[in-house]
Amino acid sequence: PEAEHWFYYDPQNQIQGGFTSEQMASWLAAGYFTLNLMIKRGCDDKFLPLGIIISNWGRVPFTPGIQPPPLLNTNRVTSQQPQLHQHPQAQQP
Repeated sequence: PEAEHWFYYDPQNQIQGGFTSEQMASWLAAGYFTLNLMIKRGCDDKFLPLGIIISNWGRVPFTPGIQPPPLLNTNRVTSQQPQLHQHPQAQQP
């Protein structure tokens, strides 16, 4: 299924894909990809840098393992985003 295939932006800013995880892993091992390569799965709405996906997943995304849910474009704040809390200012008498 297309959801399991990978897409990336090439140096000419053209989308290439969908490729299997095995193909992507072999190209990464051969040194063709940098950590700045913008990639996504077929099920994802948006591209992210390979280095960010490795950091988020805790592994190279083309290797076997549990697949995180699709990255969807949403305009709402999700509960997964940290909330910034301001410390109340000391009140002056």
